Amino acid sequence: MYFLDTCIFIHATNKSTEWFNKAHKVVFKEEWLTSKVVVEELEEIHKRRKLIYSNLISIDYEKLEGKKTEDFYNKCIKSTLGSNKNDERHLLELYHYILKETELNETTILNEERIKNIQDTVYPLLRVIKVRCGNIVSSFNKDPLYYAKHVVPEVWNTSGKYLRNQLYRIYGGTQNKEDLRIVTDAALYSHDKNISLDIVTSDGYLVSVAINIKKTIKDMELHHIKNKQIHSEIDILHIKNMTTESNT
Repeated sequence: MYFLDTCIFIHATNKSTEWFNKAHKVVFKEEWLTSKVVVEELEEIHKRRKLIYSNLISIDYEKLEGKKTEDFYNKCIKSTLGSNKNDERHLLELYHYILKETELNETTILNEERIKNIQDTVYPLLRVIKVRCGNIVSSFNKDPLYYAKHVVPEVWNTSGKYLRNQLYRIYGGTQNKEDLRIVTDAALYSHDKNISLDIVTSDGYLVSVAINIKKTIKDMELHHIKNKQIHSEIDILHIKNMTTESNT
């Protein structure tokens, strides 16, 4: 079964992302589980980006006439940003998608028609992203059955605390604690239910330390799990490598 990282839901809401098709299919058509951490992160991202999108839509686009397309990014898109690096990457991705859809390049001089094409691309794109993300967040928060079906319990017993602390010790662990909390939830649920889980992500960090993560989980089971006959079976799968065929 798939165990989804936060970024998969973000990809599934935004057709400008590289992995939209795969992510959209797995979120809306496959069987999957996720972590409470993911739900919390999605809530925060949705809240933060709703404000960004509102600011981007309310820009006085007429002032762009006679400017280059790159000014649309530098003076309009970047002005809506806070300090979050993921938001910056997200908006840069949106910008390149808008260029592709409008057949403009960064040095194109904007006239009334080109500005309208940008607006006609930006408005529906942001509206769809906001609605899709909002619907996912709402499903988790307002539908107890949906939440119970998809969100595994966060375990704070001795095994859970030990595994989290050990994972934090691997390379980059202290800078990626939330990601490793998600891994912990998947590993302990896998062990408890005796099922295999593929943690699906587009996060290069998790993929790069996958071997160390799996070794740490095995060490935890050896020393801290009473039932030695059951083992966590997890893998970490980059979304680019998934077939989107259910492996349940």
